[in-house]
Amino acid sequence: MLTLRPKSLTPITRAEPRHGHTMDVVENLGGDRQGSLAVVIGGESDGGKIVRTVQLMDVSPLTRLGGSSEPRWLPPLVAGRGDGTSESSSPALLGHATAAVREGAGVFSVYLFGGRERLVGGKTGISGELWRLQVKVPADSEDGDDMVSTWEPERATAEWSQPAVMGGGKTPPAREGARLLAVGRMLVLMHGWAGTAQTPWLRDCWIFDTRKVSWISVAFADHYPSARYGHTASLVDFRQAIPSLATLTMPEGRPLPMVDDAPKVKLRAGVECMLQLTARDSRGSVAARAGDNYHCVLRPRRRRVDPDGFEQPLGLVAHPSVSDTGEGSYAISFTPLVVGPHELWVLTERGEHVVGSPMHAEVEAGRTAVDCCIVAGAGLRESQSGDTCAFVITARDACGNLCPAQIEDYAVSMQGPPVIALGGLNAPCEVPKLKTQKPKPEILSSKS
Repeated sequence: MLTLRPKSLTPITRAEPRHGHTMDVVENLGGDRQGSLAVVIGGESDGGKIVRTVQLMDVSPLTRLGGSSEPRWLPPLVAGRGDGTSESSSPALLGHATAAVREGAGVFSVYLFGGRERLVGGKTGISGELWRLQVKVPADSEDGDDMVSTWEPERATAEWSQPAVMGGGKTPPAREGARLLAVGRMLVLMHGWAGTAQTPWLRDCWIFDTRKVSWISVAFADHYPSARYGHTASLVDFRQAIPSLATLTMPEGRPLPMVDDAPKVKLRAGVECMLQLTARDSRGSVAARAGDNYHCVLRPRRRRVDPDGFEQPLGLVAHPSVSDTGEGSYAISFTPLVVGPHELWVLTERGEHVVGSPMHAEVEAGRTAVDCCIVAGAGLRESQSGDTCAFVITARDACGNLCPAQIEDYAVSMQGPPVIALGGLNAPCEVPKLKTQKPKPEILSSKS
């Protein structure tokens, strides 16, 4: 493999020579600013030996997200079985078909179907088995969030397994030289060589649902390609971004705080909050172009039942603004006004939640605003000499919410004669004192 550079060709360290293998690329495995991997599986090497190891290449420098200085091969990865069996129980194939599916930050699976396997006695046979290779790239996380903060592909681990088809349904016939495509979480299998006397070439199409673990045979009335094997097939996704796969983060891609494995943010009434929405394509990679429309709703979690029997939010419902900042990201800004538990909904045009929505948001009171506080009590109007007069200050923030004000938020002074004549003696006026009355109002008292 060669990397093109101006006026030069830089050779890259080679993996074990082989043919009949497959290679899949998975991007953005370490979050928005981390690396990508290419996965090479199977093939036949020198001397007719079928390769069992999995080879990874760090291709981060070939993506816009950066990585190491040059693409590089990582040491061969020996993938075991989840049930503890040895690597000899994993597939050793050539001419198979593979496709990669992202499953989360630093985790993806490569699905493998068919191919030619070497049997006991040196003979070969065509396989009709489906295998799954799950690869994990360990990384450090922040505050329990699943956003990958480091990129260390050398620590990657892999494990083979065989998905059990739900309900024992029909499966595609054995083949080699087929092609497998991943469209989101769905796999499309087309054509191949069956090697049978009557129909050596296959002309069929199967779809595998990785969530339901089931196969579906698809028939076409017209314009379906003729039977073949050894062909190519590529996916071109003109949509660039799938709205419902967009992810919600803090500004600059910082992860959201997590509470009990769910995103939750603390907000202050009257203080603007900023969030970032990142558009992603069917593979979960950051989409360079998006342009989709989103809308947000900040609604109280408390509900009331209206006269018609329907639940309605108990409080003010806000509609945060969403602006397209370009390059596949959106800025969400809003200012909460009402204290209490809320839910932030980020929805697509079709009403679908994006990843991370609905998100819990706890709105707390803002700082005490003097012009919004309420002062009341008989001590403000009149008092008798020698008696204690009192009045109450109800602390509120700029949005009118009751707030736990601090004593130091207030200063009280008396206006009037500096001394009062009592029976021919000059008695100074006592300095007012502050007392806190739970839960929130403050009591001011003084003697006149």
